[in-house]
Amino acid sequence: MLVAGSLNLAGQTSSAQEAEVQQSLASGPYAAFTRIASDATYGCRRPHGYGVYDPVADKTFVCWNGPGMSVMGRSYDHATGSWSPEKEICKLDYYGTWDYHNYPNMVLAPDGHLLITWADHTENLQLARSPEPHSMEGEWSHEVIDEGLNCYPMMIVAGERVYIFFSIAADKKWPQRSFGYIYSDDSGKVWTNQQLGIDSQKLDPDRIDEVYAFHYAVSPATDEQPERISLVWVMRG
Repeated sequence: MLVAGSLNLAGQTSSAQEAEVQQSLASGPYAAFTRIASDATYGCRRPHGYGVYDPVADKTFVCWNGPGMSVMGRSYDHATGSWSPEKEICKLDYYGTWDYHNYPNMVLAPDGHLLITWADHTENLQLARSPEPHSMEGEWSHEVIDEGLNCYPMMIVAGERVYIFFSIAADKKWPQRSFGYIYSDDSGKVWTNQQLGIDSQKLDPDRIDEVYAFHYAVSPATDEQPERISLVWVMRG
C-alpha cells in the first residue's frame, strides 16, 4: 500500500497527524492496480520512460516489451476512464541471451508526436515515431539512429530539444562503459552524431569503469543559467 504522512520541524509526527494517517489507512488503499497486458516479456528497465501523459489528448500512453521484445503500447483516456486495445508498435525478434536489456523508453516530442527508443544491446540505438501527433494509432516509422555500441538508453525532452543518453560499451573485456548522447532539434526526425559525456578512461585499478544512469531532473532556465539536465549515475564494474 501507499502511505502518506508529514513531519513537524522537530522530526516527530504530531498526534493529530498520526490520527489522520491512521484514518486514511482505514479508509482503503491510495491506488488501484490494473493489469493492462498479459504478454509482457521481462526486461531490466530503469525507473523512467514507461509512459507519458499528453495534456492535449488528455491521455496517458504507456509502452512495454511483448513477445520477442516487440514494442507494445496502450493509451488510457482520462475523459472516459478506459484503455485502448493493445497495439504492436514495432515487431521485434530478439531472443538472444542479452536481449532482455532492450527495453523501450517513451516521451512526448515538442511537436506532439510520440517517440520510443531502445537499444539492440551494445550494438545500436533505434527509434519509433508515431505517424500523427497526440495519438498512438497508425503505422509508426522505425529506424536505426546511432550505431555506437549503445545500451541502457534514457530519452529526455528539454524545451524544444530531445536528448537520448546512453551507456557505450567501449571495451567489453576491461570492462569499460563510457556515457554519451545524441539529440534532435526537430522532434526526432534528424539526430546529431554521438557525443561523449562521461569517460572513466580506465583509471580505476579495480576496473569499476562502467557508467550507468538511472534517473534525471530537468531544471528550467533562469536569468543566471540555461535549462539544465541533472543525472543520477553510478560507476560499476
